[in-house]
Amino acid sequence: MEKHNILGKKAEASAAFKEKLISIIAWIFILFCIYFVVYLSKIGLQALFLNSNKHFTLEAIHISAKGLPENTQGLVDIEDLEDSLDLHIGADNLFELDLQRIRRLVNRDIRIKTSEVSYLFPDTIKIEFVEKDPVARLLNRNLIDYDGQVIPSGRNDLQLPVIAGKDYKPGELIDSESIQIPLKFIRFHEGFRMFYDPIKPLIQKNEIAALEIIKIKMISLNKDNTLGVILRASPTFMVADNARLKLPADDFEVGLRRACIAIMQNALVRKETNKIDARYSSTPTE
Repeated sequence: MEKHNILGKKAEASAAFKEKLISIIAWIFILFCIYFVVYLSKIGLQALFLNSNKHFTLEAIHISAKGLPENTQGLVDIEDLEDSLDLHIGADNLFELDLQRIRRLVNRDIRIKTSEVSYLFPDTIKIEFVEKDPVARLLNRNLIDYDGQVIPSGRNDLQLPVIAGKDYKPGELIDSESIQIPLKFIRFHEGFRMFYDPIKPLIQKNEIAALEIIKIKMISLNKDNTLGVILRASPTFMVADNARLKLPADDFEVGLRRACIAIMQNALVRKETNKIDARYSSTPTE
């Protein structure tokens, strides 16, 4: 008798479970149908009031570079960039344009670091971009950014160091030591500051940036693992134009500090510097 009761309870539980499962499936189906109807309604309304609305036809594309000094010709040609986006003024509807696709096309330009694309209702696409920061040039006038990527020539308003060596084409990412080591030195040199109390009578302060003393015109990596640098004139510190500087390529800080101190000591006694060898602790100058 007990056995029959147990079997009966199992059958009841199984029937109840099946009933609940069927109920859950039914609710899922109903919710899916509701969602599908809403989705189709949304598409229909969008097509009726937005996609087919002539009020939202593309009439203008505003493209601008952020961060450039006023009246400066940037690296990117705005007209060429607009042509590459395949947008059709007077034909495209704003709501049919994929902003992410447009942004990808903008960022494909090797001269552009980042970009933002947005709607300006009712009829305009707005594109703002930031150009990459060139830090040096090659002998063929192409530019190099902080990562070592070659950028087409431009920005003639910038007085950039030239890295001597093999020329590379735009788009190439340079991993050669002959370019990478001078590039790393340029980056280090940009941020290097030092305290030197004896210089205070000359410039009224005792902390100085290396950029104020050593102005790189051209730099190259020599076969003996030294950096050869040609300098621009620095009148305050009596550095002659085309002065020559040699530095160890394996210790930027020590070499740069030696060179700066040697130049400053010469300037304090009113001696012009034409040549510095900062590979040794004695740091001879001429």
